[in-house]
Amino acid sequence: MASKRTPDTVVSFKGFANGIVMSLDLDEFDFDKVIRKAVSIYKKKRAFFGENVSLYVTGFHQELSVDECGMVRKMFDYLIHKEVLAFKENRVETTNQQTIPNELEPSQEDIKIIETPPLTNKNEFLIIGKTVRAGVVVQSPGSIVVFGDIHTGGKVIAGNSLYVFGTIKGDVSFATKPSCKQAILACLQIKAVNVTVAKKPIDSNYLSASTTPVPTYIHFNDGNTEIVKMTKD
Repeated sequence: MASKRTPDTVVSFKGFANGIVMSLDLDEFDFDKVIRKAVSIYKKKRAFFGENVSLYVTGFHQELSVDECGMVRKMFDYLIHKEVLAFKENRVETTNQQTIPNELEPSQEDIKIIETPPLTNKNEFLIIGKTVRAGVVVQSPGSIVVFGDIHTGGKVIAGNSLYVFGTIKGDVSFATKPSCKQAILACLQIKAVNVTVAKKPIDSNYLSASTTPVPTYIHFNDGNTEIVKMTKD
């Protein structure tokens, strides 16, 4: 007996402010085949979506479990080396508000602020020894070092320089102190859209010029800004 064909309708894609939501119908079809169908359809649409767009996964009728999301992530990574994030609906009831992932748009009650007191030494650093997750705001009048990533929905504001030993996806600002004349932002990879230098936003087109993950440095010197992307050469 022939196996039941997996139709294209088991997968749907919908764009929203933070990327693409991929919905999977797992009620009537084999899980593995549905994921492979999703990979096949995504590959055909990849050029249209763009290489740098964030991809989220959920179920047609309910959110996927941790194990189901893990399987989708492994399959996409194995087959086409694409990162897939879990889509979690915002459970807060609001009026005329778009449903969005709560890890991307935290409520005011969820926001945690990390801030240093006034600095006595201009060379002092605020050290963050872990990833800055969504809903966390880190700010300091001096320089900041982050040993981890800055997730979408997280925000870091440095009066002087900012060093990130990870990937920047959230909002970052540096050289915000009026007296700052020289500063640097350095990170292993940058996927952020909102980057501000001396309270002036950088055009995101300059930040996304390279599709290959590379260490990035943004130099600020007496009002001039220079973006440097490292290469293997």
